[in-house]
Amino acid sequence: MTTKHKIVHNGRTIGIVYISPHPEFAGHKVGSIIPMARKGKWADNTSEIIFENPVHDICPDSTSDDKIIETLLGEAAIEPWKVTIVPDSLV
Repeated sequence: MTTKHKIVHNGRTIGIVYISPHPEFAGHKVGSIIPMARKGKWADNTSEIIFENPVHDICPDSTSDDKIIETLLGEAAIEPWKVTIVPDSLV
């Protein structure tokens, strides 16, 4: 089963994390983090979301989702004590 989590900082989503079974290696999970940034302004119609340097990792099924998220945050240079991880949905 794939899970999706939002990375929230000051009430704004700054990234998304997906964790799913690895499609080719039984007994492993794939974790992906996609940091996001906003650029531009809504008022002048230049607002856009920029996806910055996605990070992926493969872990054994025995690794908890929390540990995978912690590892991915570190690899994406996001300080875990500054963000809240919010389970978003099951995909």
